[in-house]
Amino acid sequence: MSATTGRRARTVAVAACAAAALAGCVSLPTSGPVSRGEAGVVDDQDPIYLIIDGPVAGASPEQIVRGFVTAQAAGAVDRFETARTFLTPAAVDGWDPRTGITVFAGDLTFDAPSEIPAPGAPGTDPDDPTQTDAGGDETTDRGSATDGGSPGTRGPDTGTPTGETPEPTPTLDVAAATQLALTGHARVAASVDGTGRLTEADPEAVQDVQVELERTADGEWRISEVPDGLLVSQPNFRAAYEATAVYFATTDLAYLVPEVRWFPRENHASYAISSLLAGPSPLLRDVVVTGAPAGTTLSVEGVRTGEAGRVDVDLSQQVLAADEPQRSLLAAQIDATLRTLGIAGVNLMVGGVPLTGASPLAIERDPSPGGAPVGLRTADSVVVRLEGRELVPVEGVAPLEGVDVTGLAVSADGATLVARDGHSRILRLTPDGAPPTTLVEGNRLVVPSVDRTGRVWTADRTHGASLMVLAPGDEDPVLLDAPWLEDTEVVALRVARDGARVAVVVGAPEASRVFVAGVVRAEDGTPTGLTTPVSGGASITTVTDVDWVDESTLVVLGAPPGGTHLSAYVVPIGGTSEAMSTVDDVVGLTSGRGRRAVYVETSSGDVFGRGATGTNWTPVVSGVRRLTYPG
Repeated sequence: MSATTGRRARTVAVAACAAAALAGCVSLPTSGPVSRGEAGVVDDQDPIYLIIDGPVAGASPEQIVRGFVTAQAAGAVDRFETARTFLTPAAVDGWDPRTGITVFAGDLTFDAPSEIPAPGAPGTDPDDPTQTDAGGDETTDRGSATDGGSPGTRGPDTGTPTGETPEPTPTLDVAAATQLALTGHARVAASVDGTGRLTEADPEAVQDVQVELERTADGEWRISEVPDGLLVSQPNFRAAYEATAVYFATTDLAYLVPEVRWFPRENHASYAISSLLAGPSPLLRDVVVTGAPAGTTLSVEGVRTGEAGRVDVDLSQQVLAADEPQRSLLAAQIDATLRTLGIAGVNLMVGGVPLTGASPLAIERDPSPGGAPVGLRTADSVVVRLEGRELVPVEGVAPLEGVDVTGLAVSADGATLVARDGHSRILRLTPDGAPPTTLVEGNRLVVPSVDRTGRVWTADRTHGASLMVLAPGDEDPVLLDAPWLEDTEVVALRVARDGARVAVVVGAPEASRVFVAGVVRAEDGTPTGLTTPVSGGASITTVTDVDWVDESTLVVLGAPPGGTHLSAYVVPIGGTSEAMSTVDDVVGLTSGRGRRAVYVETSSGDVFGRGATGTNWTPVVSGVRRLTYPG
């Protein structure tokens, strides 16, 4: 895939070239075919195209390994041909780059070369889970997304557990050696699995990568043993890969639901459609439907450029088993997926012949909240809507005098309005001026959320193994249990506007984790279960609040590790977190659709928004608490 026409060329100084001259220098091409590599800061919307060379004569073991790591980023373009030139023939046959990607921040560090450990030596037993994973790598962090574990961190320089003194390592005579082991250390920023799903890493996560090298017959060093998968720097990853939303549909066909995957920029559309046809991940497998019959793939013709900005997507014969409603749904899924890549439209084909009955189904994507945010006016305890910069009373709702309002939630149509009284009751508010009625009582209930069916969600922080869902008219809540909620405390939750997912903050305040799980529903819309979640915002702790910015992005209120000042962070699902600028004394937040619709609230009742500039917080209104958008 060539650079987009009209995109401005940019010049970058490649300072690493001189230092890495023996290992495989990275240089900018001036004409001809293009590849991608590493060179300083990379703009996601304006990638830098680079050529990566193979090893040159006289490269040291460390230079060979560094060159190999740099060459891996070009694999999406050159099918890893350059990367394989750093390997011995046996290692070429044994290395599988497709198992996943470790994205690292900063620079790799290396220990001094050492002798290859003898079989059975400490640290070489692949069945010992305290030593290595299947690829020979050790990652140290706060634990996985769901196990809540907390293995010890390593010392920053020695690679040994904190508090332990490393054993002295005999110096190896590299000039005389014919084979050796080299261990590198990478500060992990994220990991990407074999399907393209990215998980942000904990801030202290470090991965140790051990490779073995041997001299060839002509005296050059080559890698003889290397873990499967890829190790790619953040700048290279941003240059060579791009996030794409792959769409499925809610079971009632009301909304499209995205799964964010990362694919190589080269042949990006083909990767995205192949991923869509393969179906949803466990997060959404029991939550959504797809129009693609089992076994449907891209044909050998794949995705081709058509006319007027459209593309032809040629599918395998299995798609002919789909009836017309399925074909229409599949067309809507493919059309939505490719439109995020700037493609104007799609023609579905089979064997070069247009697929009949494949007009895209009209189905909503990325719904808006459906109304203005509501809050409690501090002067008179009246429930109000924020319309522009004015606080307008919600008609018919009685003032909440004598109620300790610590949270509000409202449905998109305004028909369901609830409040948390202290931490022990959820109250239903009615538009007829009647006093509020109690929906549910508990010990430490979290601020409620209302889904698109009008059901009210909450949880009791003293019973963290389940979420509670109350339908209009029901006396008893539905309890949704999940293994990943066991032995945790639910801090906050928010149902997505499509109703197919729920964001849940769990854990102690100083060690919070943010999860997104799929919501399994019965035919009548009743939630019946939660799927295995994905995690986000691993670089943030002390999370106290969460909301949805759009269909695949959260905003949370939290602090970095070791910090106490709460700020808003944007947390893409399947991406890396980004801090927004700070406001002093923030206690809550809410979001409409898009970053310009994010509001933060201070303890004194001042509300700040980003609508004016999109980047800086500006005062919006004062004298209101518990502001929240529908949802």
